[in-house]
Amino acid sequence: EAVAMQNLIDNYGLTQEDVAIRLGKTQGTVANKIRLLKLTGEEKALLLQHGLTERHARALLKLKDFDDRMNIIGLIIKQGLNVERTEQAIEAYINKAVVAEREKSRCMLFKDVRLFMNTINKAVENMKSAGIKARTKKIEHDDCIEYRVMIPIENKNPVGAVTS
Repeated sequence: EAVAMQNLIDNYGLTQEDVAIRLGKTQGTVANKIRLLKLTGEEKALLLQHGLTERHARALLKLKDFDDRMNIIGLIIKQGLNVERTEQAIEAYINKAVVAEREKSRCMLFKDVRLFMNTINKAVENMKSAGIKARTKKIEHDDCIEYRVMIPIENKNPVGAVTS
């Protein structure tokens, strides 16, 4: 149906609305069927071969990556998932990917933080090589890393000041 509808649009210059009127369907129905054409031939063949429905196919469109869709198709076939369970599996898959992406971002941030800490350490090393007795202290808290740089004041009293 989707291929036939797309052919009407391509060959006769019809809009989805025109096709819907001529076929006695809603424009949303036509749009949903045409969206199925975004699946690859391999995906469509597996869906047809295993008797999966249009609703299974539409649920798969939430996944942008071919490999992700193929993983879920395999799961649907292996576990005999109905549409509702398929949608739940896809949501879980997406949420797992989001968590993994957040973890990756956190790791990248940690690498960036290490870069900044190395920069501070290098600056302290430069101070030490210039004769300044600077030192650092790193304190890890649950929600942050506190990094202190202590630079001693060598001469607290100005020149000519009288001390007792």
